[in-house]
Amino acid sequence: MTSGFGSPRATCLSRLPTSEVGLPNLQHLIDELTSGEDVRAERASQRLAETGPSAVSLASQLLILGDPDQRWWAVRTLARLATPDATRALTSALTDPKAAVRQAAALGLRGTIDAAALSALAVALADPDPLTSRLAGDALAEAGSAAIPSLSRVLQDRRPRIRIEAARALALNSDPAAIPHLFLLLEDNSSLVAYWAERGLEAHGQGMVYFLP
Repeated sequence: MTSGFGSPRATCLSRLPTSEVGLPNLQHLIDELTSGEDVRAERASQRLAETGPSAVSLASQLLILGDPDQRWWAVRTLARLATPDATRALTSALTDPKAAVRQAAALGLRGTIDAAALSALAVALADPDPLTSRLAGDALAEAGSAAIPSLSRVLQDRRPRIRIEAARALALNSDPAAIPHLFLLLEDNSSLVAYWAERGLEAHGQGMVYFLP
């Protein structure tokens, strides 16, 4: 694995059914992707993504059949593809048993405005792995107004840790639609939630306005 999410394991996946391969070189790319060597896997991921729909199909199979390292590379490949099918596969990877795979999925969903993906990212704010939770929040912050309904639901959670991550994502959301929700958080019983509300209002040019008569 690359990008600090873990180290590779030299594992081998059984050959995929030839009916699923489609093009002569796809099995070779899968073999390279699952070789356990980062340089080879990264090159294969780039080339596999260029095949479009075939890459989504094969990477999705790896998410089911592969070991943690192979699933990580499947997610990395899917993240290169801006297609609805790839987004759905990345969304499913947010519940992978391994934190590194969930982290990669959350990172790969940055830029999405897909409603189902944003809802799943909001759920991932409660992930027991702090980095997964933070990356999910980053993706929600980047989604603008599309993420605000999902964030507003999470802000009703009784657990401070979850509200803090949601408040941070809302504070970093540049869409003005976040402003009314940030005002509501100023009286939260968590000082960190209130802190992020203040930060967000300042970013929107609303700092200190709430103290005026």
